[in-house]
Amino acid sequence: MLSRFVYYSSIINSLTHDPTSIIGIKLYQCRILRKLSFSSIDWTILKSIEHVLSPFNDGTIALSNRHRPNNAPLTLENILKKHLLSTFEYYFEKHVTDEQNIITLVSAFLDPTTYRYVTDGHRKEAEAILLNENSIIHSKLNLQTTSLSSSQSTDITSTIKQEKNNSSDILYNLYKSCGLSCNRMSNNSHKWTVKEELCHYLSTVDENQTFSQYWNNHKTRLPILSSIVRRYNIISATSISSESTFSISGFIQSKHRASLSPEMLRYSMILRNWDIN
Repeated sequence: MLSRFVYYSSIINSLTHDPTSIIGIKLYQCRILRKLSFSSIDWTILKSIEHVLSPFNDGTIALSNRHRPNNAPLTLENILKKHLLSTFEYYFEKHVTDEQNIITLVSAFLDPTTYRYVTDGHRKEAEAILLNENSIIHSKLNLQTTSLSSSQSTDITSTIKQEKNNSSDILYNLYKSCGLSCNRMSNNSHKWTVKEELCHYLSTVDENQTFSQYWNNHKTRLPILSSIVRRYNIISATSISSESTFSISGFIQSKHRASLSPEMLRYSMILRNWDIN
């Protein structure tokens, strides 16, 4: 529009500077047209603006589907996408530590909504990280248990086993005296290993389920992976949510409400999140 306006500058000048030559125009209309006349400085400014906005206009036309050929092998849109992707990869390769990469990979692997975007190679890498993480946890637990005195642990375990056996025997004798059939159940219930839990996760993960829905339904069946999820997936990718939470809490606990206890402030923040969701 600006280019067309500058292109017809001679016609516009003739209409605004000398409107009396127009047939059938009234006197008050001539005065209005003279007020709309442009000086040479105004036309210079308009031409400068046209020169500045011309590249933006060309870029808009290039990105427009209406002006773009259907069989274009490499359009400006694809160039911009590749540039953004290369910049994103450069940032993660140069500015993100190995620990952050591991946390990001495990979090994406254990999230049903992002699992489908993880490549096969990254999935195998995430499985290896989870197996290693589980072995580290077990080694720490074994060190903690061995640090306790053997006599105390033996007495405690023997007392617990004796109490369980006594209670089970009492119930069994009661059922037997009443003429009811009762099968003794072994106390040694099978617990899944981390490999078995991974196999169950891979067979039940569904992209239609959200993160909270899946892990609320499988937290008892997958206790090892659930504990890892609680450590990895609660880590925020950015500090935006934390900074926003502190800012909102500052507005809630203002100088007019300085007597709020930490517990009441926490409840207020929780109620606010529930109201938003």
